[in-house]
Amino acid sequence: MTFQGYMVQADSATTDGSTLRYIVRLPWYRSLPLSAVVVLAVEIDGREISGDLIRLEVNGGSYRIEDLAERWDDIWFVQDEATVAITDSTAAALHHAEITTVIDLRSPYILIGPERPLVTNTRSRQVFEIAQKVPTS
Repeated sequence: MTFQGYMVQADSATTDGSTLRYIVRLPWYRSLPLSAVVVLAVEIDGREISGDLIRLEVNGGSYRIEDLAERWDDIWFVQDEATVAITDSTAAALHHAEITTVIDLRSPYILIGPERPLVTNTRSRQVFEIAQKVPTS
């Protein structure tokens, strides 16, 4: 299976009315530090979601893409799931959607030029039926 084929977990989208979440896996063949994630972009039904509204939830933390650059000592293991969380009321109100996810990774151990690491781009498009999560009291 390709990285594109397993990066986004089908049927994993949920919403609680304020945040849309779905599961992603690291689109690479070995574990990497979170600082290797240089792009996390999302489009929902063709509408680009602002980076300020997107978080990557992994290893017990919730991070904006800008925060990941300093997480060089926090490892995203290949076998571990992460969650993309989108705090957008329009997205969180959807019952089904076509979601495009882009993750670019900087591979710190593969150099393609002097001090220039390889950057890979993985794009996945999934159509989701979004499960409504009922808050527990």
